[in-house]
Amino acid sequence: MSAPIETQKNLLQIIVKQIRVKKDQKIEGIELEFDDKVNACFLDMPLPPKRSVI
Repeated sequence: MSAPIETQKNLLQIIVKQIRVKKDQKIEGIELEFDDKVNACFLDMPLPPKRSVI
């Protein structure tokens, strides 16, 4: 089950510190920043099962 889209947007706004974009509009990198409140949220949640990457 997925979180509502507004919750997902809010979480991204909280953790994304900076997005670097190249001149050709391709994403060069995304810097994330986790404060204590966000860390607590993630650490209190059980880890999801590992998924294989294709």
